[in-house]
Amino acid sequence: MKKNTKCYIYTRVSTAIQVEGYSLEAQKDKLRKYAEFWCAVLLGYLKERGILPEIAREACKEVHFQNKGKWYFAVGFANRSGGYEIRNKYLKGSISPKEITHIKNGSDRCIVVEGFMDYLSYLTLKATHPGNGQPKGNGPDYIVLNSVSNVGKAIPVLKEYKSALCLLDN
Repeated sequence: MKKNTKCYIYTRVSTAIQVEGYSLEAQKDKLRKYAEFWCAVLLGYLKERGILPEIAREACKEVHFQNKGKWYFAVGFANRSGGYEIRNKYLKGSISPKEITHIKNGSDRCIVVEGFMDYLSYLTLKATHPGNGQPKGNGPDYIVLNSVSNVGKAIPVLKEYKSALCLLDN
C-alpha cells in the first residue's frame, strides 16, 4: 500500500505573461514532479541498500539542508535530541547534536544496533521473514547508537530493560 506524504506547493502568477506561458496548473504540475523526483531518488538509494520503502517511510524523513551555500537532500533519521543521521548515495553524515535514538514500543526487551541502516535492515528482515523465532505480542524497544561513541549514553537507558540484545558490527 502506498503511503501518501503531505507536500505543500506554493504557486503564484504576477504578470500577464506568466498567465500565458506559466499557468498555475503548469506550476503545480512542475512542482509535483519535482517533489516526486526527490522522493524517488532517495527511495531508489534505499532500495539499492535492500530497505523496504514502507519501512523507510515510517522510520525516516526526507531532509533538505544547506552546506557551504549549496543545497542537498538525504534520508534523515532523528535522534532523541533533535539531531539527524543523514544518508544518500554520496553522503554519510549527521546534523548536530549527535545522540542515540530510542524507539519505545512498551517492551521489557531492547535490541541495540549501531546505525540506522542496521535498524532499517533488521526491520526489513523481520518483515520479509516473519515468525523466525520472534515472540508474539509487543515488539521490542530499540536503541540505535548512531555511533559507537554513544555507547555511554545508551547504558543508563539499557538498565531499564529486563534483557538486551546487541546486534553490532564487528
